[in-house]
Amino acid sequence: MNMKIVLIILSLIIFSSPIFSMGMGGGIEILTSGYIDNNNDFDYDIIESADFEIFLPKLLNHDLRCEFVVYKPIQGLSINHQTSLFFRKLYIKFKFPFIKMTLGRQPISWSYGSMFNTVDYSLGAVALNEESNGKYTDAANIYIPVNWNSGLSLIASFPDGFTTNIDKVKLGARARMGFLGYDITINYVREADSAGMFIASLPVSSIIPSQRAGLTFKGDIWDIGLYGAFGCYFDENISNSYSYLLGADYSFFIGYNTKIIVQAEYMGLDLNNLNSIMREALLNIHPNDKLLNLLIGNISIPIDDFSSIALISILDWNDKSVILSPVYQNTLPLNINIQLSAYIFLGNQGDLFAPGPSIPRASSMLRLIYKW
Repeated sequence: MNMKIVLIILSLIIFSSPIFSMGMGGGIEILTSGYIDNNNDFDYDIIESADFEIFLPKLLNHDLRCEFVVYKPIQGLSINHQTSLFFRKLYIKFKFPFIKMTLGRQPISWSYGSMFNTVDYSLGAVALNEESNGKYTDAANIYIPVNWNSGLSLIASFPDGFTTNIDKVKLGARARMGFLGYDITINYVREADSAGMFIASLPVSSIIPSQRAGLTFKGDIWDIGLYGAFGCYFDENISNSYSYLLGADYSFFIGYNTKIIVQAEYMGLDLNNLNSIMREALLNIHPNDKLLNLLIGNISIPIDDFSSIALISILDWNDKSVILSPVYQNTLPLNINIQLSAYIFLGNQGDLFAPGPSIPRASSMLRLIYKW
């Protein structure tokens, strides 16, 4: 985040809020991850982090937010590691009678309940109920409410820091409305200029279209939640491509307290913008396959009031390769949360999810979180 913007916002926070009216919360997380590569070699990594959120009083009815994460605060004391700081929130939200405007580092995600979101503001910001730092961006976000279930969002964000060069500014718009009991959204994104950026030695502009438009819906049919999305990706120099997503979720009880949650979705990715060489090099799929067909499922079962188990699976319908991810969660005494998960990759050589140079045979994560 641009340090000038950080200093300006911090100055506004400090000089507008009495010290005694501030509060602080946060947590400590220890993440241990390990993996077995295609040669059966094992490696692991440990990352500790501390999250701090400052609770501030309103400034003339406007909201102030500040949250940041310090990565490797202990390991960074040694010469082999480096401590880093990442701001998740550092913004001011102005509330006016007919408009809301948020300026600064803020979370932006156009989620609608799917496990994968192919038309999000930042692709990959949230996936499989896990969020990445890509969800947090420096932006000016204007929201114009129309009524309780509809409105318009206009966004300008700055991936490389604030600039007046419009080509370096990422632009987005999203309209939300209710129709026949369904939540409908229409959105558009124009990425910032990615000149000089490469993926697998190929220019980003030749692989990922700079513009996309999306349509999402979410509603209920009887006791089943139904949702879906359609995306169109386009640019001047490459062919249009499309994405299709249709999903459903359902919950039911076994006994009095055991609530089973089941979710399944189909995701299709049209690869017209990639030639046969790119499809094989980037995605490890057959050069003749122009549509990537994925089936994603998730089942969550509570063990008791404090713990649960879940299983996530991803199947490539074209080559039948699979990712299996079991997850165990528990809340221990002293408000310590533990999460143990693994990813197992199954497939033959040349399949999408087959173990290889860039995909391990298996990986695991142990996450301990303490919140205060």
